[in-house]
Amino acid sequence: MLGVRCQVLGNFRRKYKYFEPLDPTNLFNSQFSIFNSQFSIFNSQFSILNSQFSILNLL
Repeated sequence: MLGVRCQVLGNFRRKYKYFEPLDPTNLFNSQFSIFNSQFSIFNSQFSILNSQFSILNLL
């Protein structure tokens, strides 16, 4: 859910880039949030994998 929200926000930012002045900290923050959302997606997939593995162990 968070990843999707970040993506939408990124698209909105890209569309209206000429409205805001280019700020290096802002740019870094947006890049960092994109990295964070991708990392959270990876984490959720990893937890799914983990739960499946634990089910296998129970069998």
